[in-house]
Amino acid sequence: MKSAIVGLTFSLGDRMTLSDLASIGSLISGLAVLASLVFLYFQLRQMNAQVQQAERNQLGAIRLGRLAQRIDLNIALMEPSAADAYLKGMSGADDITSTQYSQFIAYCHCIFAAGQDVLSQHKSGVVDDADFDILKQTMKSWLSSPGVRLVWKN
Repeated sequence: MKSAIVGLTFSLGDRMTLSDLASIGSLISGLAVLASLVFLYFQLRQMNAQVQQAERNQLGAIRLGRLAQRIDLNIALMEPSAADAYLKGMSGADDITSTQYSQFIAYCHCIFAAGQDVLSQHKSGVVDDADFDILKQTMKSWLSSPGVRLVWKN
């Protein structure tokens, strides 16, 4: 009586040779390697998805930080003396007091530092072109103010 095992045919009365055992071992080893590669493929896909999610989370945190900066600066301008200093500074008013001028300079330095930070992040690839274009448009508009231009020159 003959039996087929994994494509090998031999009679039940025959003994398997070392060559036959080596072939079966090689086949099993090949199947194990194939299974390992399939497992590795799925593991790498999962790891790639996790890395992409971590990048999205990090970019979200960076955007949230920039938004928090803008909100903080705008909340500071809700205080009447800061609002007066800002309005007089932006217009380049001649009747601005030294205190108001100092407040306006401090505000400008915050804006300049935030802009520098976004520029640095754009150069390193953290800030995309769309967000950077928004910053450029905002800075162009902001730098059209006579008071800001004066602070920028100084």
